[in-house]
Amino acid sequence: MASRRNVRYSRIADDDDAYNNVFIFTGHMGGELSQAYGLLGLGLLTFVPGFYETRIAYYSWRGAQGYRFANIPDY
Repeated sequence: MASRRNVRYSRIADDDDAYNNVFIFTGHMGGELSQAYGLLGLGLLTFVPGFYETRIAYYSWRGAQGYRFANIPDY
C-alpha cells in the first residue's frame, strides 16, 4: 500500500459553514430557536433507545436479577 506522507493539509476557515453549524442552541451561532429545538429533539430520539439498550446490556453483564441479553430489542 502506498504511503501518504506527502499529503498537504490546510486549515478550515473559521467562517466555514461546517464549523459554525454546531452552536445554534447555546447562542454561539446565528440561527432560529426552532432549529435548536429540532436538533435537541433529534438528539433525544437517538439517545433514549441507545441508553435503554446499554442499560440492559450493562445490568445483564453484571448479572443483575431480571436482566438478560435476550431482553434487548431486535428492531
